Amino acid sequence: MKISHFSFMDNRVGFDVKPIRFGRVNLLVGASGSGKSFIIRSLAFLRSVADGELGNGSKWDVEFETTDNLRYRWEGAFDAVEPEKDPDIDEAEFEPPEVPIAHERLYLNDALIIERERERLSVNRVKERRLDNPLSILHLLKDHDVIAPAYNALARITRGNEAETRRGPAMSASMNVENLVRRFHSVENIVRSKEDVMVKLFLIYRQGDSAFWKIRDAMRKAFPRIVDLRVVLRRLDREIPFHAPAVEIRERGVERWIDESAVGAGVYSTLVHIALNRLSPPQSVILHEDLEKGLGAGCLEPIAELITTNPNNHQYVVSSHNPFLVNLLGRDRWRVTTREGGVVRCLPAEELATEENPLRNYLHLLRLEERRLGAEQTETTEG
Repeated sequence: MKISHFSFMDNRVGFDVKPIRFGRVNLLVGASGSGKSFIIRSLAFLRSVADGELGNGSKWDVEFETTDNLRYRWEGAFDAVEPEKDPDIDEAEFEPPEVPIAHERLYLNDALIIERERERLSVNRVKERRLDNPLSILHLLKDHDVIAPAYNALARITRGNEAETRRGPAMSASMNVENLVRRFHSVENIVRSKEDVMVKLFLIYRQGDSAFWKIRDAMRKAFPRIVDLRVVLRRLDREIPFHAPAVEIRERGVERWIDESAVGAGVYSTLVHIALNRLSPPQSVILHEDLEKGLGAGCLEPIAELITTNPNNHQYVVSSHNPFLVNLLGRDRWRVTTREGGVVRCLPAEELATEENPLRNYLHLLRLEERRLGAEQTETTEG
């Protein structure tokens, strides 16, 4: 999958993301509060809608290509409903209500194939019927021959931050090992599954597949002190026979295997990045906020190399404030994010930057960003 164009509006928050053109690798750069994280979370929202979740006040328009080179355009909107807040409920615990989809349209190669206006559904502009279910038509009709490629493409959107933060036994659902091993007979099935990336890592380790050794070798290249890597299972509860995977590493000069809980944050984050790249389905869309988070200086170059070489032809939409990482990825991959009021724009760097020196170029963009935001707005949105 590759997302080519995207726009998004959240009427409840008041943010309006103007149309963005995406390439294969997209690094969102700009001042804090400019909308980088909002763009990434909005892209992740598309998958949640296709998976059957509802929203409130959101409007989207996205164009993408599938792995079979089918070109879809999907647009839709939820009504914005202001809820009545219960004074007895704490503000932090309050969740806004989810509302049905107001409208949806799905195009295939510029031809409208299905349209929904609230409960009215029409196919190829002719057949009409009533649809009482409030969920997205991509979710409801995901097994239809024409809809399935679009649904399966959106299912390839992956958030790297989620995999990175689920460290330890809570990082994946509890599981029965024998059932899992029985379900997956090949690496291809493992890669295409919706299992957590660390569950996938365990399964390919259990099979002794070369995909695992490639991940191990990539870790050894990034961290020469690492000798070996393995994935073991930890029992979650004495009473219930369920387990969760945990990583252990072997280092030069250290006699015992090092437990996951003692593995450094940078090492673990690097492993997540490598595993996501290798074990996500080919041509996935990998999203990541603050790419440098948890990574030490020595980890940045391997991650940049992984993204730029991109052996599985994934699409990356990531953000970073780290000048070293930004320059490693290169100006041709920068998407400069600016925000004026609620209007968020994201432009290729070549449309804004003119300096030849990479570092000067980056500093020039930051100065430009601050001028666009305005000092007062920057102060209120940073953090």
